[in-house]
Amino acid sequence: MQSSLCSYLIIGTMLFAIASQPGVTQARTGERCFAETGFCISGRIREFWEQNGGLPVFGFPITPLTLNFVDGREITVQWFERNRLELHPENLPPYDVLLGRLGEDRLRQQGRDWRLFPQTGPQPGCRFFAETGQSVCGDILKAWRATGLEFDRKPGTSEAESLALFGLPLSGLVTETGADGRQYQVQWFERARFELHPENTPPYHVLLGLLGNELRDGGMVLQPSPADFEREVIRLTNLERTSRGLAPLREHPVLTAAARAHNDDMARNDFFSHTGSDGSQPWDRARAHGYNFSTFGENIAYGYMTPEQVVRGWMASEGHRQNILTPDFRDIGVGYHSMKRLWTMKLGASPDTQ
Repeated sequence: MQSSLCSYLIIGTMLFAIASQPGVTQARTGERCFAETGFCISGRIREFWEQNGGLPVFGFPITPLTLNFVDGREITVQWFERNRLELHPENLPPYDVLLGRLGEDRLRQQGRDWRLFPQTGPQPGCRFFAETGQSVCGDILKAWRATGLEFDRKPGTSEAESLALFGLPLSGLVTETGADGRQYQVQWFERARFELHPENTPPYHVLLGLLGNELRDGGMVLQPSPADFEREVIRLTNLERTSRGLAPLREHPVLTAAARAHNDDMARNDFFSHTGSDGSQPWDRARAHGYNFSTFGENIAYGYMTPEQVVRGWMASEGHRQNILTPDFRDIGVGYHSMKRLWTMKLGASPDTQ
C-alpha cells in the first residue's frame, strides 16, 4: 500500500508536468488533417506544402511524421502521394525542408539505371540539360516551368526554383504502362515523373506520378511500425539508466498491453489524462491486465513525433525523469498510438518477475 501511494504521488506530479508543456498543444492546434488518408500536416511541413504547390504537386500525406534512413542518416520525414518531405533543422530556412529524390528512388526500385537511358541531346524549342544529356519539351516543359520552390520572393517561377522542386530530367519522353494498365508518355526527373494525359483538359493533361504511393506499394519501408517506436523508447530509456549506473529495464508484455490499451482509450474518447475514461487509475489498469506489482509508475505524453523527442521531453521534466530513473523499477512497457501521437510508459517491479 505504501508503494502504491508513492507511485500515486509520482504520477500526480507527472500529470501536472505534462499538462503544462506548451509545445505539445501547438502540435495539435497547428495541424491540417485530411480525411482522404487520415493523416495530418503541421509546422514547417505544412508551411512548405502550402507554399510550394500543395495537393497537385505533393498529393495527400500518406504517413505521419516519422524516422527514415536517407543516405545513411536517420532523419524526420513525412511521405506524400507524390513526394517525401524531409526536415533538416541543421539548415537555415528555406533549406530546412528538403525534397526526396523519388524519381531516382523509384527507378532504382524497378531495377532501372537512368544513366543507361538513351540521351535525347539538344532539340529545337526544348530546354537541354547537359548534366544528364536530356531535353525537356512541349507541355512537360511548360508544366516544369510553371511551378517551383519559392525561395527568392520574386513574382513568377524562376528556372532555379523549378529545378529545386523537380530536379534534372533523367530520361527523354518514353511510353510506359501505368497502374491502370494503360500506356502513357512520361518523362522521369530526379524528384518527379511527369505524365501526359491527353484525355484530360488543361491544365490536367500533365500530371505528376504518385511516386510516394508506388514506392510504398513496391516494398520500400516508409516508416517504422508503432512497435519499432516502442522498442526504441525502451532502448533510449535504458541508455539513460545505465549511463547513471542503474540496471536496465526488461520489457514486460503485460505492461506493454496495458500501455497500448490506455493509448487506445485516450484516442477513442479524445482525452489526455492518467485517469481512464471509466475512472480507472494507472495501477488499476496494471492490475486489471494481470500485473502484480510492489511499486509502479506511469509517464504519458502526446504530440511528440519520435522516440528521441519523447524520451528527451520526459528527461527534461522532474516527475517523468524520477520515474525513468527510479532504482527499484525492473519492468517496462511502452505504447505508441501513431495516429494521435500518444505515448504511454508503464514502469514497475513485480514479485512475480524478481
